[in-house]
Amino acid sequence: MNNENNITKLSQRDSEINRRRIEQTRRGFFGFFIKRWRLTILMVIGMAAWGFLSLMELPREANPEVQIPIAVVTTVYPGASPSDIEELITNKVEEKLDGLENMERMTSNSSFGVSSVVIEFEAGADLKGSIRNLRDKADTISGLPSEAEDPMVMEIRANDFAIVTFSLVGNLTDGQLKDIGERAQDELES
Repeated sequence: MNNENNITKLSQRDSEINRRRIEQTRRGFFGFFIKRWRLTILMVIGMAAWGFLSLMELPREANPEVQIPIAVVTTVYPGASPSDIEELITNKVEEKLDGLENMERMTSNSSFGVSSVVIEFEAGADLKGSIRNLRDKADTISGLPSEAEDPMVMEIRANDFAIVTFSLVGNLTDGQLKDIGERAQDELES
């Protein structure tokens, strides 16, 4: 009998503790929303509708202009080995371009007959002005072999790269494959 009284007292105490926790929750910040659950549901629906309308109103472009802050300085020296390219061209180009304004990183590659120096500019820099400064410095590079071509500066643009490339193969004539390819291109572009 004594055990039953203790169990009853413990369960009453537990229920009292739970009741107090619920009351404290109702008095707190979240209690406001718990008591006014209809208002809470209306607010959630309103925020979802506002978000959906905002999404529909966002401006979209078919071909947005993406500026990539990278340029490549390429110098061609026909017939030269990679070690000659590095010694005679790449090192001199790097020396001249070192300290270029708004430059974040410079990497280079020397291969058979070609030197490539890749310049990455800071993201917040004026890209057109930085490319112009790079071209001006590249034009003043001296001491290159006479057989080497003048350094060319190429700006990397996102629009210069194909988005999708397909190949058609089959037991058809070239004309038939060309017609199928043109129809597929028209469908993709539309």
